[in-house]
Amino acid sequence: MPLDPFLPRSTRRVRRALTFLDVVIVLVLVGLLVALWVPMVGRTRERAKRQQCAQRLQVIGSAIAQYRQANGGHDARTLYVPSAKLDLTSAGAAVPDPFGPGGPPPNNVPAALFLLLRVQDLSANVMICPAAGDRYRPDDFGGTPPVVRSNFSDVRRNLGYSVLNPYADVSLAGQAGMMPIVADRNPGAAAAFGTTSVADIVADPGRYRRGNSTNHGGAGQYVLYDDFSVQWFTTPFAGVLAGNTPDNIYTTRRNRVVDTPVDATDAVLLPADE
Repeated sequence: MPLDPFLPRSTRRVRRALTFLDVVIVLVLVGLLVALWVPMVGRTRERAKRQQCAQRLQVIGSAIAQYRQANGGHDARTLYVPSAKLDLTSAGAAVPDPFGPGGPPPNNVPAALFLLLRVQDLSANVMICPAAGDRYRPDDFGGTPPVVRSNFSDVRRNLGYSVLNPYADVSLAGQAGMMPIVADRNPGAAAAFGTTSVADIVADPGRYRRGNSTNHGGAGQYVLYDDFSVQWFTTPFAGVLAGNTPDNIYTTRRNRVVDTPVDATDAVLLPADE
């Protein structure tokens, strides 16, 4: 609205100043709202990705249950040789028969999990945690169906989770719902803390978070248990409790990442980051 020409000049100057001040106030308020809104949107997206991660573990759990039902209660695994070391590579990926010549080496952990993709008609997306960003990408299977392949094309890029070692020399058994079978990817050596008590973790939980999976920025990891429930943990001590010592799911009780279990309650999930 035009200013009244009959008003004193001082009044007209005040009105112009107030109008400019109003604009400044609006801009400041908009800036504050944006500053509050952007982090909130980011947190909402992160929660959504975490929820998707938990859902994908549930899908994997369902596939494991179906595989067991169709195979006499046995877990998926390829060629097992008791004297052979664990193999965590993508070897034998393009070979049609995972148990035949040229297939995955004995005791290959990724190939055991890949069997679920072969026989349970799972999407390659299921094997990737959405919260990990661009670190992983779905396996394209070399342009062929997974049923004619035996392993992930690239374990480092196509597999965002770790699975309970299916070639353990001891039969793992814990209380129902306490044995972890799949979890966010093992971070490797960062998870090696040695023997740790519940009191140690309670006293300084921040110290042990460096051993968390990197899938969620080190905040924690989702764990799928043998009762097919999925739970969130903020430290890697999510395994069976032996006395006052909780089991680290990313190392054995000998504090090694790639190793055979010490006893029936010692779980280690593989593969691990290098």
